Amino acid sequence: MKEPRSVSELWECVREIRRRQPTSSPLSFDWFVLALSLLHAISAIEYSKGIVRQGRLG
Repeated sequence: MKEPRSVSELWECVREIRRRQPTSSPLSFDWFVLALSLLHAISAIEYSKGIVRQGRLG
């Protein structure tokens, strides 16, 4: 992630990247949010005022 984005912007980016890869398996929004929760828990991302940014580990 090169610049801060909203959750919906990140979701669209992930969907587009996965759409271009024919071998990628489906990813539900629920799993995407769980991944964001994990990244937040380990301080890889920060979430504030609706925006996701790289965290201390990012």
